[in-house]
Amino acid sequence: MITPETKDKLLQLLHDNLGDGCLYEIGMDDIMKELGLSSCELQSLLEEFQSIHLIEELNMRRETFFLCVSHNARVFLEKGGFQRQASIESLAYANLKLQYQALQAELESLKRTNPTLAERIASFLADVATIAGIRLT
Repeated sequence: MITPETKDKLLQLLHDNLGDGCLYEIGMDDIMKELGLSSCELQSLLEEFQSIHLIEELNMRRETFFLCVSHNARVFLEKGGFQRQASIESLAYANLKLQYQALQAELESLKRTNPTLAERIASFLADVATIAGIRLT
């Protein structure tokens, strides 16, 4: 399973060994063994890194790949990398869930005074919960 920690390790490994810039040839086997990745997982991660501009000019071969490490990779790692990003997303989700639950509680009291409005708000909150992936139970 690819975790934020695995992504950080790969990006750190690339940055430490290659630095910023230039096109480098890298053997896949050593990296796959060190990080416990399959070739498909490694390719997927490198493509993700390229899509978010952490690496550039990715050229995959059978047993090697070529790439340039972007300056963005160093900055991203200095700011905590994928692990920090995952923590922030987790906290934001937890906060959203708490706010949703608080609104649900307020909605119960609104049902007694204005059932029509309460029903419209309940429908809206259900849509928000669906989009955000909040379990309603």
